[in-house]
Amino acid sequence: MDRGIAIGNSFRLIHLDGPIELGDAERFIEFIESRPPNCSGRVMLVLNSTGGSLVEGIAIARFVRQKFMTTFVDHDGKCFSACALVFMTGTQYRGDGDFVGRRSMHYDAEVGFHAPFIDTAAISRLPADVQTDYLLGSYQDAIDVAADIILLAIDGRWSPMLVSALMRTAPEEMLQVDTVGKAVAWDIDLVGNINDPSYGIEDIKMACGNRIAVMPQDGSMIAGFQNPQEYFERVYDEAEHWAISQTVYRDEIENGARVVSMEPEMGPNCDFLFPLDDENRPYGEAMSSRLEMLPARTLLKSIEGPEPTGLRSDPSYQPFISEDTTVYWDHNGSKMVVTHVWKDEYTIRYERPRDGLRSIGVERGTILFQGKLSGDRLSGHARLFSPRCGQISYAVTGSFSYDAAQFWLRGQAPTRNSACDVTGYTTTGGNANLGFKRVSR
Repeated sequence: MDRGIAIGNSFRLIHLDGPIELGDAERFIEFIESRPPNCSGRVMLVLNSTGGSLVEGIAIARFVRQKFMTTFVDHDGKCFSACALVFMTGTQYRGDGDFVGRRSMHYDAEVGFHAPFIDTAAISRLPADVQTDYLLGSYQDAIDVAADIILLAIDGRWSPMLVSALMRTAPEEMLQVDTVGKAVAWDIDLVGNINDPSYGIEDIKMACGNRIAVMPQDGSMIAGFQNPQEYFERVYDEAEHWAISQTVYRDEIENGARVVSMEPEMGPNCDFLFPLDDENRPYGEAMSSRLEMLPARTLLKSIEGPEPTGLRSDPSYQPFISEDTTVYWDHNGSKMVVTHVWKDEYTIRYERPRDGLRSIGVERGTILFQGKLSGDRLSGHARLFSPRCGQISYAVTGSFSYDAAQFWLRGQAPTRNSACDVTGYTTTGGNANLGFKRVSR
């Protein structure tokens, strides 16, 4: 992962780009602690990563929370899995031991979470005599990850609804911040200009409806739903209901901001603080935006606005890049990365797929192999991709070391007929013999 600093007027921008790899937490902490004196002060961490090692991601997240860094995902940015945990630990210190969550994303950015899970399908394909031990080990690993995520959530003051939704997300799915309602519910600030920035009282009422709909008085409402989508469909309906039952009792300019307070027929009051312009936002105040006033069910990708500039395109940004120690491997012309995900679990993913692989569903971040390292033995399951038949996994194993010039993973690759049925297995050919050669950046 690349790390860089840009000098701002009131805070420092620190950019984290690329996969989160083994050793990144130590290097990131050293990078922050060794900043020159003119780089001290408040920090905004700008994230753009498809994820990577959970071990390293959780360690970075803890440090970010301890240092009261705010977090941001810029326009067209991505922040998935381990990166999303770092994103949610963004906070702002307010003095006297008090702090608030402070994480923001551009409405056309992508932020997504994975829940801890056990790959029972993969375990079922292992030899019978090792299935029980593998299942018990995977179960304990999943519990450990869940415990760490819950501790991050408590310490970072996440919304309980996000934790509930994350833990209920199916293993093959990603929980994405894809609507206005989810951003409001999970205490994520939305930023970015839209084509129509004007707003009136009715729009502010919609913002109040959004807030009330995501404020259950106890956990029973969250627990009553089996999946996040079912819960949020109810939230969206509630938001539209509450938006029409508001009474405005304060609307005035105070200390360079518009202050609006509303009182619904039932439920808590809504208090809003809107900046009069983006150039003079009072620091330390929780400012509201035009984006909060959109209906809760609005898809973020449907919001239209002028061509964004964003932080990454700032011509004055001259980052100090620390050494990238990531080891890259060539696999049939594709650039690959071996990632230590958690304890003894590893993945091999595509960093730069060769031409032609996108047509079969392979892109940057796609996982080719997932398994465990015991000593120098790497064992697990590789994926075979097909544009017509989809993915299928099969067991492979081989010797591996980060210091090796090359390594091989071998197994019995499935063969499929025109109906996509598995007709047999082969130990010859490229799918049964996966070769990886160490390369420079």
